[in-house]
Formats: sequence, C-alpha cells, structure tokens
Amino acid sequence: MPASDRLSAQQRVHRILAFRDECAALRAEGRLPFSEPDLAAVAVHHEAIIADLAARYDVDATDAAGRLSRGLRIVSFLGAVALTASAYAAVSRVWGAMDGAWQVLFLTALPVTALVAVELSARRERTRYVAWLFALVAFGCTWLAIVGVAEVLNVGLPMPALWLGTIASVALAAAYGFRLVFAGAIVALIVSIGASLVWATGADWRMGWERIEPLAMAALAVFGMAHRLAQAGPGFGAVARGVAGTIFLGALLLLSTTAEASHLVLPPPVVEAMYQAFFLVAALATITIGLMRRWPEIVTPATTLLVVFLLIRLVDWFWDAVPAWLFFLLLAGLAFASIAVLRRMRDQLLGGPR
Repeated sequence: MPASDRLSAQQRVHRILAFRDECAALRAEGRLPFSEPDLAAVAVHHEAIIADLAARYDVDATDAAGRLSRGLRIVSFLGAVALTASAYAAVSRVWGAMDGAWQVLFLTALPVTALVAVELSARRERTRYVAWLFALVAFGCTWLAIVGVAEVLNVGLPMPALWLGTIASVALAAAYGFRLVFAGAIVALIVSIGASLVWATGADWRMGWERIEPLAMAALAVFGMAHRLAQAGPGFGAVARGVAGTIFLGALLLLSTTAEASHLVLPPPVVEAMYQAFFLVAALATITIGLMRRWPEIVTPATTLLVVFLLIRLVDWFWDAVPAWLFFLLLAGLAFASIAVLRRMRDQLLGGPR
C-alpha cells in the first residue's frame, strides 16, 4: 500500500528493515522458508521502495540516520525555544516606547512573520526541520499576540480570543502535520473547553481555575474525540489521547490529594477518598484499554501516574506509623506486586505468556 505521508513511509521502512533482520536470523538458524532467489527478488523490490520513499519523504533508511534525525529534532526544538524567547525579549524591550496602535501591530506581525517563514521553509526543504522550528515559533507568538493585544486593550483575555488561538493552533498543526505543535493545540483545546464550562456556570473563567473538575471533564471529552481528531493529520490521534489522558488523570490525582481543588461541598476527607477511588479505577481502566488497543501513548503516563498515586498513598498512610526500614520494604513489595499484576494483565490481553 503506498505511503500517504512521511510517518507511514517511515513505518514501511521499519517493516522492511525488520523483515531483513528476521530473515537473517532464520538463515542463521537454518529455518529460512524462502529460497535465496526469491529473497534476492524481494530485496531488489525493497531497495526500490526505500529509494522511492527516500526521494519523496526523506525517510531514515538506517538506524544511524534515525539517530541523526532525532538529533535534528532536538536541535530544531531548542532553536524554536531560543527564537521564541527572542521574540518575547524583543516585545519587552520595545514595549514601553510604543503607543497602543503600534503595540498591537507589532504583536500581530510576529506570528504572521513566523507563518510566512513556515510556508517558505516547507516549500524549500523535504525534511521540514526548519519549517517545524518556525511552526513552534508561530505557535508561541500566536499566544503572545493574543494575550498581549488583550492587555493593550485592557479587556482581559476574552473567551472568543481563547478559542481563536486554539483554532489557529489546530489549523497550523493540521496544515503541516507537526505533532508537537498539535500537542500544544490539544492543551489549548482542553483549556478552552474547560473555560467554557466555567463560563457556562456564570463565573468568570479567568478566576475559576481554583476548582479543576472542568479541566478534567474537558480532557475526558477531548480523549473521547481523539478518533475524530486523528483525521486532522498522521499520528494526531495518538497525540490527542496521550495529552488528554495525561491531563485527565493528572487532574484526578490532584483532586485525590487536595479537596480544596474540588467543587464538591463535602468534608475534605470524603472528597479525597472519593477521588482516590475514582483515580484508581480510571487509571486501571486506562491501562487496560491502552493494552487492548495497543496505545502506548496512554499506557505509559497512566502507569507513571498510578505509581505516583500509590507512593503518595503509602507516605500518607504509613510514613509516621511504621519504621523507615519497613516503609521502604513496603515500597519494594509494592514494586514486585505491580510488576506481577501488570505482566499478568499484559499476558492475558496480548495472547498469553511471552
């Protein structure tokens, strides 16, 4: 099946390399079920595929090339951070010397300039590392412009401006397929939905974040929409699930330890006990679903947050009640028990012991 984007093209190359490695292992074991002429014909076909994909999508055809690409992404990210910080510093330096109209014009010019740089870079290079750098800058400058213009006009940050920034961020990510930009856009989408929920209660959304249930509800809603958001670009479904799932479980974890963060008008110990049970069920359900669907993007953060939750609970329950040696022995026992449970879940969900 022909690749429709760089991600699927790279996955095809990985499958070809894995096939070669497995054939080499089978040959060494004397179990190769293919004739050497057939393998030679397949190898020629695979070389043609890799050459075609490399010409069209600049895929990494070797492990060394893959490591170099990861290094390029890190350098591009650091460059984007530096360039965005430069834009923020430039705004701070000239801010006091400009009147309101020029301030608005200057703020608006920053993301527009970055967007032009994204488009020009994307047209000139296949790898699009420079375009990715400018896309991150455009994302940061867009929010700088939205917040800055609201400050210049002395109107606070209105709800339409929040949604405008969210839509612009999603559109930027979808137009070029940049998953890191899309992750930032998902965070903005969750905040916008949560702010809308706060606003729907009649409260000022800018002052309503002392209670974080709206944020948790918004993250859960975005998690449910991940299959639709996946249509916006390659890998976007995994990004949406990972970001939304992490924020949802993170909010529940905070609620399980801090009753003041909840809207529930109940005694704090009752609120915390309720959310502790809720978090435990939600985390285990997330891990189970992630293993069944093969979604590592939610299994890893859910497992990490579950471990943090259990550590907090153990400290809360036993730190003052038992000697230090016994407490750390309990931690070790918990680690072994978690390994056993997770391994059993994995074996059952993925088809038996491995």
